[in-house]
Amino acid sequence: MKSLLRLGAVLALPLVLSACWSSDGELLPETELVRPDIEGQWIEPVGAEVSGGDRNYRVARDGNTFLVDRLDKETNLWNADSAVQFVSMGAPWYLADVLNEEDGATFVIFHLKSSREMTVYVPSCSSAVAASGDVQYDDVDNYCYFGSYAALRREAGKLVAALKAGDLIDVELTHTYVRK
Repeated sequence: MKSLLRLGAVLALPLVLSACWSSDGELLPETELVRPDIEGQWIEPVGAEVSGGDRNYRVARDGNTFLVDRLDKETNLWNADSAVQFVSMGAPWYLADVLNEEDGATFVIFHLKSSREMTVYVPSCSSAVAASGDVQYDDVDNYCYFGSYAALRREAGKLVAALKAGDLIDVELTHTYVRK
């Protein structure tokens, strides 16, 4: 199922294009996958000055995977955007694996602030993360490639703790979405 989703997913989310935590394969264990309440339509309010205005997304669940479609404003058609899986970092915080046929697995942190708002944090590949063990550093693209779920979960836990304390130092980008 995951391989099929990878082949069918075309990733256009801006959060993934700049993400710095990755792996060459899928690391999230099937037994730990959870299904946060994110089904429905979401808007990323970016304003008219950025790429033609707000971005519209539709999220549907397929088992433990969420399929994300993005509205093409020119054709008014929904296009496959990504497939996402989650493990809990202590609700309402989640480590998410954004599945992408070109880049492999890309990891971000989701914070469901309420039933109507979520923020996605794109982690940076800091020197501390790169040197933490079972992480390979790509200095050309400034990516951290995780070799194991244990290393990924350890670093995600540190990042979530920092975010809860209001520390954004190890975050590359943030994206806020509101339910339509």
